[in-house]
Amino acid sequence: MGRVEDAQENLKQALAYNEEHQDRYGQVRTLNCLGDLLYMSTSKLDEVQEALNKALNTPQIARLCKSLGAVDMRMDRFQDAEVDLNKSLAYYKKLEDKFGQVRALWSLRDLYTRIYRFDDSKQALCNALVFYEEINDTSEQA
Repeated sequence: MGRVEDAQENLKQALAYNEEHQDRYGQVRTLNCLGDLLYMSTSKLDEVQEALNKALNTPQIARLCKSLGAVDMRMDRFQDAEVDLNKSLAYYKKLEDKFGQVRALWSLRDLYTRIYRFDDSKQALCNALVFYEEINDTSEQA
């Protein structure tokens, strides 16, 4: 095996270890490294795309965007906060994480209330309540 193949094998072992130990942050970092490695060996672009897409489909990305939105709000960067919180919501939707969507919508409600966009605040709250009711319906059926 060549150096690229050795590195790829080591990263795959690291990924398996991170998955086994449920280290999501480690998984994201390892997938990013794997994507970078495969990108540099341009003959494997389809694998690069798969690794990078897998890294994007993690709850950590959604939580990071939500955290950025919270920091932006504290710094009175309301437009940036709205962008980050909507990204968080989009990631949670993609992951079909209703709890995450409720949390992102609640943060958007806080933002909109703070900047006097009460109609948007109400809409975010109504959307959050719909998800919350769906979550409760699902848990009661179990």
